[in-house]
Amino acid sequence: MTSSGAGAATLDKAVFLRPIAHRGLHVAAKGLIENTAPAFEAAIAKGYGIECDLQAAADGTPFVFHDATLDRLMDATGAVAARSPANLATLHYKDQKTRLLTFTEFLTLVDGRVPLLVEVKSAGGAPPKDYLDKIAEQAKAYAGPIALMSF
Repeated sequence: MTSSGAGAATLDKAVFLRPIAHRGLHVAAKGLIENTAPAFEAAIAKGYGIECDLQAAADGTPFVFHDATLDRLMDATGAVAARSPANLATLHYKDQKTRLLTFTEFLTLVDGRVPLLVEVKSAGGAPPKDYLDKIAEQAKAYAGPIALMSF
């Protein structure tokens, strides 16, 4: 903020005007799939903030993924919440070697280089408490700018 005399303060709008790459900077035709490490690296390279999505594994471990089911993007089908973290870690995106990231892996990848907007998703009602606790614990320990949202 800067002062403009007479006690009034004005905002430096440049601080607040920064693109946010929705699910990373993804372009499927170029092999950059949403919510993947390559899409996040592309956003970071441009200096863009990143919006990502979290879904719970069967034990509440948060994974970076938009859909409640794997069908649209993965080499597997069914609900994310029906699979263990170990199983989810073995899956790949269709026609890719890229795999799902845990929230921990995502935070390590970004490492405070750009602001984060994290959407907490929950399939079919209220999210499991352990899922929310894990997200809160990891976000609290993260040193970079981060905001959590859900609706």
